[in-house]
Amino acid sequence: MHHRTLATATGAAVATAALLGTATAASATDDPEIHVGIMALLVAPSEDLLMKMLLVDDVIVGDGPELTAADVLPESDDVCGDLEVDIDLVASTATVTGTGEGCEVMIAAMSVFFYNGPVLEDVSLASDDLFGGADLFAGVESYEFGFDAAWMNPALLEAETFEELPPGGILGGSSVFALTFGEGLIEDLFEEIPDVDEDPSVREWLEDAAVEETVVEAEAEAAAPVAATPTFTG
Repeated sequence: MHHRTLATATGAAVATAALLGTATAASATDDPEIHVGIMALLVAPSEDLLMKMLLVDDVIVGDGPELTAADVLPESDDVCGDLEVDIDLVASTATVTGTGEGCEVMIAAMSVFFYNGPVLEDVSLASDDLFGGADLFAGVESYEFGFDAAWMNPALLEAETFEELPPGGILGGSSVFALTFGEGLIEDLFEEIPDVDEDPSVREWLEDAAVEETVVEAEAEAAAPVAATPTFTG
């Protein structure tokens, strides 16, 4: 039950990330404002693995945090604590802060998606104090238009029952990520996606796949046992 529930939580986060990542990017040429989408996830150390998700799908980077406790999804579980995320383009940093008094959390995760502006070449952890000095940082992974980061006790993946779950951490500090931007634009990445109607190679691949599927279905039908039809004579 534990691993199935954890997989559901991860799947929900990935699905949300995919939806955010395919959002229409604003043009940095026409509009110098940088738009972002941010998702944060908290999982409580309970037998039911209660989850709280916070989400903004199109905000302009400016003064103060872009994601706050007010952005919690209404269907989220009643989990103690929140995460705030503040993007600073001048300092090229992203700061995530845990809020709430004495809130123990088993898993904390966040994803940031840039809809426009320079591509993101690299992200590194500059300082880690999200759990008040406890070392629960699991890692960060960057891609050209965003990054994912997570905190959790590695022993969590080895637990087979609720009784074996390791302790989480108490929210109460901030972690800072250093962002390295390149010269290319995220808008250009979207323009490179091939159009099925305009790219002959893509259209040919789809046609071949359709033919192959038809052949497989025909072979399967031919190999299926034929039931004899009874003949009755009066």
